[in-house]
Amino acid sequence: MNNKIKVLVIDDSATTRALIRKYLGESYECSEAGNGEEGWETLSKDASISLVFADMHMPVLNGMLLLKRIRESDIERIANIPVIIITGREDSSVAKRASYNIGATDFLSKPFVRSDIICCAGSYTWQDNENTPIESDVAQDVLTGLRYNPVLSEFGNKAIFFAERHEMHVSVMYIQVANIELLVEKHGVELMENAADKINAYINESLRKEEVATPVGVGKYAVVLQATSAFKANILASRLQQAIRELSFELSGQAIQIDLAIGITSTESPDEAVKFLTFGEYCIQARHALNLSLEHKNYRVVRFDETYEKVVKGASSDPTGTRLNIG
Repeated sequence: MNNKIKVLVIDDSATTRALIRKYLGESYECSEAGNGEEGWETLSKDASISLVFADMHMPVLNGMLLLKRIRESDIERIANIPVIIITGREDSSVAKRASYNIGATDFLSKPFVRSDIICCAGSYTWQDNENTPIESDVAQDVLTGLRYNPVLSEFGNKAIFFAERHEMHVSVMYIQVANIELLVEKHGVELMENAADKINAYINESLRKEEVATPVGVGKYAVVLQATSAFKANILASRLQQAIRELSFELSGQAIQIDLAIGITSTESPDEAVKFLTFGEYCIQARHALNLSLEHKNYRVVRFDETYEKVVKGASSDPTGTRLNIG
């Protein structure tokens, strides 16, 4: 019996399809399609597909039109399937927001690395599959010391449930080393290994014992903050940014500055009629806010709200450089 999770990869580039298939390895079963129309036919016929990767730019039927067709499907399994839109550096924030509004689950930006693919796939399919050897390898391999996605999901769901029962708030923070691809290309993996150790240590020191951080890709982190308002999460985010900027990263005697882009969301809502969302939905919001932070010149901390436009301002950096104790 084949218990592998089935993934559909839709991209007109055979190289991209082969790369994703290679990175997912033997832990997933990959189907492929060269354009959106072929992908739609495959998805319609194969009920075992659990996740879709779709390139934004394809002939015949592009990723956005395919996504729209999927979300408007009368078949529940198709309409609700997670769809990861593959984007390139040339894709604007407007295009990404349009994809989100149509119903994109997440984005994957080219060029990507092995752990980006594995962590992205694991984020939306792990519930149907226990930790695979390749996922465990990434958990140990990418950012040692931070907990991996299944633990994050379990913790996040419990935190949301507890907050709803006790009329408290939970904030979710997504963090990424800015321009990570260019840093690796220019300075090599050695720099990122050095940076990861210091960033890991600082993030862990900045959190309370009841809070959780986990890797979600190379140089990318997700953090769940219990009993924390969006305002306090924003302050923590600003202090993390300043602290990492002030850390010393050296390579061959050259000082390198590393910036963090941070997106946050919270269970708070300006609309009292809005009920708590699922933890997965909050994670998607935080990832989209992170995308906006990455687009700002100075990687300003961005908070997701109902317009996907609001930038949280007014959270000053910590002049003392001391660790924030969220209380």
